[in-house]
Amino acid sequence: MDFSSIDPVILIASLIVASTPILLAATGELIVEKSGVLNLGVEGMMIIGAISGFIVCVELNSPLLGLIGAALGGGLLFWNRNSSLKSKSSSIRFSPYHVWIGTGFTSRAFIHRH
Repeated sequence: MDFSSIDPVILIASLIVASTPILLAATGELIVEKSGVLNLGVEGMMIIGAISGFIVCVELNSPLLGLIGAALGGGLLFWNRNSSLKSKSSSIRFSPYHVWIGTGFTSRAFIHRH
């Protein structure tokens, strides 16, 4: 394989662009974990936001409305997660099990995707 045709500047710029969403999610997760809450639903919110943004952008042919749709899609999953009495009681009552609760929310996002 010939790697000499790869421009290092374009490679680094592409890596920075591709890693920005993960960096933003990790920064938000770091802030949340400092408050004592383990939020493992970040990946699920990102997946739902990406899927809903893509659908809105393609159907309405507007990148701006796609951005708004992505924000609403991820936000609705977050709002649904935090407004649910079952979620609140399970997160508070079974606080050592934040990992399982967050994994359940992430798997719910994968199930809704298909």
